[in-house]
Amino acid sequence: MAFYQIAGFLDLNEAQIAAAALRASGITVIVQNERLGQALWHYQYAMGGFRLWVPEEDAADARAFIRDRRSEPSALKPTPLSEGILRSALTISLFLFGICAPLLPRGRLIDEPAD
Repeated sequence: MAFYQIAGFLDLNEAQIAAAALRASGITVIVQNERLGQALWHYQYAMGGFRLWVPEEDAADARAFIRDRRSEPSALKPTPLSEGILRSALTISLFLFGICAPLLPRGRLIDEPAD
């Protein structure tokens, strides 16, 4: 049995709602990247979102079902590269200075001998 991609979503909730509607109408659906998107939510854009796959014989009906009920495409847009770099740098610096800095002894200078 061959499966065909019928739709793609950037939002996991939107993909799951569409899959649930198709399943309720009796169509077998696979949501690609669903588990990875739940575990590593920050990879959603890198994965290309979430894709719905259905059997070949149901593909035309499923596409029509999604097209008729999809009022507008997802409002999520990929983060611009400059903003992504800035967020990554901020996250790394917060990790380094927020986690590693408290490891230094406090209340005395490092060069002082301990009592």
